[in-house]
Amino acid sequence: MGKRKAPPAVSQGPRKRVGKWFFQFPRGRLVVEAEKKKEDPPKLPPVCGEPPAWAETRTELSDAIPWFRMVQGGMHQLDKVLLGALIDSDSGPRAFMDDEIVLTTLWVIVPPSELEIANDQSGGGKQKEDGKWELTKGHGESAKGIPAARTSMATKTAVGIVIGDQNTILRRKLPHRFNILAYFRVSYIWFEKYNGTTFGRIRYDKVDLAEKSWWAAEGSGEPVPLDRRRNGRPESRQCSTCHQLSFRVYDQGWMCLQSTCRRFWKIGESDPPLDLTYNSAFLRFREDPDESLLPYSSLVPDLLSTFPNDISDYHFSPITLKGIVCPLCRKCVSRKWWNGWWCTDPSDSTASSCRFNKRLDMPPVSLRSVVPDLEIGAIKRAVGPNPKPPHQIPPDVQFSRAYLKLTYHIERVGSVTHFMANRDTLGRPNGPNDLFAQLQAANLGLRRNRLRTMAEGTLTKHFATNYGVPYKFTVDMPSNYNIRFSEAPLAVMHALGRLTWAARTVAGEDTLPNELLLVGYFETMSMGYHDDGESGLGPTVTTLSLGGRATMKVRMKREYYLGFHKSRDDLVKDDPVLVGCCKYEERIALKGEFDNRSITKEQYDQRRTEIFKTVIKPGQVKPLIEMRLQHGDFVVMHGANLQKYYEHSVETSDKLRYALTARYIKPKNEAERRAGEFQLTSDMEYNGE
Repeated sequence: MGKRKAPPAVSQGPRKRVGKWFFQFPRGRLVVEAEKKKEDPPKLPPVCGEPPAWAETRTELSDAIPWFRMVQGGMHQLDKVLLGALIDSDSGPRAFMDDEIVLTTLWVIVPPSELEIANDQSGGGKQKEDGKWELTKGHGESAKGIPAARTSMATKTAVGIVIGDQNTILRRKLPHRFNILAYFRVSYIWFEKYNGTTFGRIRYDKVDLAEKSWWAAEGSGEPVPLDRRRNGRPESRQCSTCHQLSFRVYDQGWMCLQSTCRRFWKIGESDPPLDLTYNSAFLRFREDPDESLLPYSSLVPDLLSTFPNDISDYHFSPITLKGIVCPLCRKCVSRKWWNGWWCTDPSDSTASSCRFNKRLDMPPVSLRSVVPDLEIGAIKRAVGPNPKPPHQIPPDVQFSRAYLKLTYHIERVGSVTHFMANRDTLGRPNGPNDLFAQLQAANLGLRRNRLRTMAEGTLTKHFATNYGVPYKFTVDMPSNYNIRFSEAPLAVMHALGRLTWAARTVAGEDTLPNELLLVGYFETMSMGYHDDGESGLGPTVTTLSLGGRATMKVRMKREYYLGFHKSRDDLVKDDPVLVGCCKYEERIALKGEFDNRSITKEQYDQRRTEIFKTVIKPGQVKPLIEMRLQHGDFVVMHGANLQKYYEHSVETSDKLRYALTARYIKPKNEAERRAGEFQLTSDMEYNGE
């Protein structure tokens, strides 16, 4: 039976407004739509200046600013000392800010989109429908953030503050999404109650009181000179019960602000009113300047100035993956490109874009510097009897002149084959030794791409370029960075010839990839556990490793290992019960009963749940396969469900490593099909020697 044709488009009739509703009559059918009103954001007065640095995303901010390395969360601490804080979105009840001080709630200095992180950090809250917050769980002295803030105050360590343009306390228009304010000191920490819930409060005072704050209102006057200020301390009293001092914070009266005291949050014997106003003496109070009050680092560091001009030994070190602050526009810029930093994507031709860039001329890396053996490769790779841990799969071993072949068979799923290269094959023309040098000399277009599943702007730890059919699993790779095979460098095509041979050796002569992902790793870079589960992915994934060593691990995905998702009641549908999974014997016997129709689906799920309740602490899933990859090695993962049920990780240990991975991905259109077409010349074809 053919597919039914879609009905013709319905022409829309006139819309008539009745109250807040629209009535529309398309061809006799009544459609009622609620009018959606979008309130215009309030017009805020501008600030008088520009921040010393700014960022479009938190990732760029944390890449470039050492005192705020928080992609998620609102308080950054190091060695239990508070170094930086973010003010964004609703800052809680009675929050206050002016040109020199900030009073905020410890539990809510992060955007609403990061609510779970905020709850874990320092107490509990939830976002209401109006975008504001309400407390749902109190916290005491030991809550995260409070001890670090007290240590910062005791050690006289200045705290950097970032303010986002979604904050609700400054009430001025900020120039950028995230703006660095200045260095502040933690001058007071206390506790309050709101709707019966106890929470912590913190006061930050600007360190440099002589200089006018850039976030002051446009047209405002200069700050009062320090010698003309009256910095008398606000009223304080010692509690007769806990004997601790507390400032008088509110006009309505003095209260003990120690959360553990039984007289906490009382004016006399009564609860304070909900509408409290700050005491003017408390707001006016400023600490005297203190030369011993110092920050962890510069407010805006200059990473580029630390790189020597005449030495290039740092080019592949982890420090070069940090972000910089553009010296022209002051934007925080992440390291996205293999050969340096660009304030704006080079493909962006917008006239107003900042054109600053700092290019790194990546020096060539010799095999000698990344291969630790006395010679480059072994004449013959061999392995003897080596008992594996009980949770790991023993391999089948085959020898040849060019490779030692280890095949790990995963029952009912597929196989993972490790080709360990001997010296003879490494040194052949256009072989691994030549390819390692040729790739360094070629313009590969390597870049770090944005991860879809992480916070906005989060980049991969590695650099990559894709050739052939687009491959975008877990990352957003710009379309202009996907290169046809017809435009690929010769070194890539020679590698593709070798990858095609390895794939066909394992999976058969019909196997032909149409995509190649080239990944470049610096020293200590890694790729965490993941699968290659692109839509339309073929059953065979083949990788060639060049340069530095790496460790590759393969393990069962956690949900299939356990049989349930986060909750034991959230069962995995169509549980395959893989060999090596948790409670395998019990689960496979039960699955046999269900497959034989001895029990119903309801009984099967109920008994599965009973089995899973006996799993007290699942712990980490252990790898079933662990391979030490060396220069010139192949890994071939083969099996239609291998990427569905299993995941793998890679850890690199040397200065420079390339990984070239070939797959077949079903093209979505004719343009993708053409991008994946290639023709190997005779010198590109490989026969396994």
